[in-house]
Amino acid sequence: MPQATTHRWSKFFLLATAMMMALAATQVKAADSKIEGPMEDVGKAFKKIKKIVKDGEYEDVSTLTSFMAEKMESVKNEEPPQAKERTSEFPGLMDESIAAVKKLGEAKDYASLKASFMDMGMSCKKCHDIFQPEE
Repeated sequence: MPQATTHRWSKFFLLATAMMMALAATQVKAADSKIEGPMEDVGKAFKKIKKIVKDGEYEDVSTLTSFMAEKMESVKNEEPPQAKERTSEFPGLMDESIAAVKKLGEAKDYASLKASFMDMGMSCKKCHDIFQPEE
């Protein structure tokens, strides 16, 4: 094969490889975003509840917890972006966290709000310790 033809094939191969890698990266990012977007929303709601608890006054958080539970339900069967070898644990841990979020929404006074918030935080932490993407 003449050298010019070999050089063209090498360029073509490099270009094709780069395109395939870019496509693969895009697909991985798209898969991650199925979880990341809704969980960012959950994190924002969590911060609002954290502020309420820190302020030391009871406030009904059931609207926030319903929102959180809905977002968490929407992603619990997705593949998490980290620790893929432990993916089978993800739905169960999410169910545990969803139950803790719903319990928090049922709080009727400050003492139960604070206790349920702590329980929810510990439940969420179990999952985050394994699956939260590194930043």
